[in-house]
Amino acid sequence: MDKVASRFPDPLAVSLYEEFIFRALMFSSLVTLTPDRRVLLGVSSLIFCLAHFPSDIATFVSYFVGGLVYGYAFLKFQSLWVPVGIHFAWNFFQGQVFGFPVSGIPSYGLLSTSIAPDAYLNGGEIGPEGSMVGVLARLIILSWLFLSPAMQENDSFLIFKRKP
Repeated sequence: MDKVASRFPDPLAVSLYEEFIFRALMFSSLVTLTPDRRVLLGVSSLIFCLAHFPSDIATFVSYFVGGLVYGYAFLKFQSLWVPVGIHFAWNFFQGQVFGFPVSGIPSYGLLSTSIAPDAYLNGGEIGPEGSMVGVLARLIILSWLFLSPAMQENDSFLIFKRKP
């Protein structure tokens, strides 16, 4: 068995699983409580963040902004595939390419990297996603999503009929 596969779960499977849980199921459930998409985005991002068990402020902020990235992509493009693709790319390049830990799970990538533990600069044992550099990268992705043109809007996306 190859070293990469033995230490880190398949990034596509992880991305599909997490996005299905946090975007498809959670948004669909929370939308029955409030139609305000900003509230949905904030609440689901907070739950996404807490589900990753942040250990410090940098990790908390990074996971929260990650939740915003994936949630905003879901809302803007009205498809689960866009956040799955972004999430997959994030985990794949961080772990399988660069060999950094992903969410605290050690990885062995194509490139051999070693990092000196510095929680705020490189995320230490958590990996770059738990660092201020990870926060900056996620803010850049969020800005790119914000500036990207949206697809044709589906007026019935996440609209459920309320029972009388």
